Amino acid sequence: MTFVVGLDLGQASDFSAVAILERFHAERVWAVRNLARFPLGTPYTEIVEQIRLLMKAWPLRDSAHLVVDGTGVGRPVLDLLKRAGLGHRLFSVTIHGGDQVTPYSVGNGYGVPKRDLVSTLQLLLQQGRFKIAAGLLEEKAFLTELASFGVRISERGHDTYGAGRANEHDDLVLAVALACWHGQRRWALPPGPPEVVPEVPRGKVDEFFEFLQAEERRRNPDRKSVV
Repeated sequence: MTFVVGLDLGQASDFSAVAILERFHAERVWAVRNLARFPLGTPYTEIVEQIRLLMKAWPLRDSAHLVVDGTGVGRPVLDLLKRAGLGHRLFSVTIHGGDQVTPYSVGNGYGVPKRDLVSTLQLLLQQGRFKIAAGLLEEKAFLTELASFGVRISERGHDTYGAGRANEHDDLVLAVALACWHGQRRWALPPGPPEVVPEVPRGKVDEFFEFLQAEERRRNPDRKSVV
């Protein structure tokens, strides 16, 4: 089993979001197994504690990688995550508008163009190598973000990526894109067309993800999943 956890850290008016992706080798797909948003205003210390508990739970505790947006507010949060004992499985991504992926000389970090994050997710979607588990509470919000996520070209020819309007969010898309980019860099899917997988294959880890979704519904009793 191969899992990647993506964490996008929001600021005052932005959500922080976490996504868990699982790699299905035989089917040649990445699948979103869990999506969650932290309520606006959640202290970073609380987010770190919840992520620490998540990463220490089976099946993530042995080998899952945690990929965190280290841009802006992400830097002090990365220090907290390291102190929480996640350093050896912790990877930071500093998002920039350049053209090159730059590995850092110290630590598990990269400078990554935003277009690389977005294009990795888009390519997996276009190839049919990206699936979403049924019943996720944030699936509708993720698909809405994905539909409005776009590229804008400036007068000087520079491209920027993000939500289509100022009041829209892109936290779920970025959390998923971080996990997709790192997952494909570390454990790229094998070549060849994906297997026809109408739904995410069920396995022995499903009880864990069902528990996470039950907790998400408990915290958000007025929300409903799309199924």
